[in-house]
Amino acid sequence: MGFIDYDKQLYLHKLTELQARLSGGGHFILVNASSILRQLLLDSTPLVNKVKREFGIKLTFIVTKSMLDSPVFSSGKIPMPKFYINMLDPGEDPEGFREAQVNIDGLLGTLCLYIEDESFTVRNIIKTCAHILGGVHSSDELDHREQILLGEMRSIPDPSRGYTVAVGLLLPISHVVLRGLFPLTEAVKESLRNSS
Repeated sequence: MGFIDYDKQLYLHKLTELQARLSGGGHFILVNASSILRQLLLDSTPLVNKVKREFGIKLTFIVTKSMLDSPVFSSGKIPMPKFYINMLDPGEDPEGFREAQVNIDGLLGTLCLYIEDESFTVRNIIKTCAHILGGVHSSDELDHREQILLGEMRSIPDPSRGYTVAVGLLLPISHVVLRGLFPLTEAVKESLRNSS
């Protein structure tokens, strides 16, 4: 098995592992999913980028746009709320009219949480869960924004699911990622079948 095939196999393994975490339940299992998302999308050379080079596939992710991006809020006509959640996954958007197609950078930059005048993106949620809460490692060295996010992660439980709202955002983030990666995943499977 060549190194390229190794990356493809690792990619498929990580997707399988991510899917298992989504069905597995509790807070710490979900926090561990952040390490997979980080490896796929945020490492210095993300695994997705390593694998997709061969295929020339343009990845598109369908997300729910944040209502806070609306001109009504940016113009100041309506004050910003103290707390806002964008569930990110159009499948969880009951209105179903705020979809956007974005690339990986657009996905990572999508606003999904607003707390105390601070906006948090998909990137912020993944990194905080991976690097502060213990998905990869835990840290006590926090900047101001991480302190706010961590405070909310500890103080706003989602009792219906057994984890905080911010950690709970890893679920819709993961669903959007898995759907967006589907064309690449199929190409990788086909490539591995043809090379064996």
